[in-house]
Amino acid sequence: MGRAISLHLAARFQLAGVVTVCAPVYINLMRYLTLAWKFFRCLDKEIWLDIQDVQARALYSGSECVNPLCGLEFLKLLRQTRCGLKNVNAPLLIFQALEDRIILPENSLQIYRSVSSRQKDIVWIDQFEACARSRQTETSGI
Repeated sequence: MGRAISLHLAARFQLAGVVTVCAPVYINLMRYLTLAWKFFRCLDKEIWLDIQDVQARALYSGSECVNPLCGLEFLKLLRQTRCGLKNVNAPLLIFQALEDRIILPENSLQIYRSVSSRQKDIVWIDQFEACARSRQTETSGI
């Protein structure tokens, strides 16, 4: 959520510059709900009883559960951030993993194309080769 917050703040305040790493402005809702379900399940205390290893149970019981309303607030933040991108005029450096399945690379392209910043660049991170390379965004072919 912090990555979206940085863009949200840049739209509201004059900043010296912004750097984002795999920042979302929209998400694959089905993938998000699948991941969120794993957190929401911990609201069922019987799951805790299924853990037979006492040490593992102690670790699990100390974990925080996510309130389902947090997911709704996250979606609201993404909508507000998307709507405010045109107001971002600070220099912007975007890092994006090419193979990210949660925050799809299209997010970075939408950010790049939507902001008013004159100084902006995307650094595409190729996870398989463990290296980063910069490309011209409009000709990247993604």
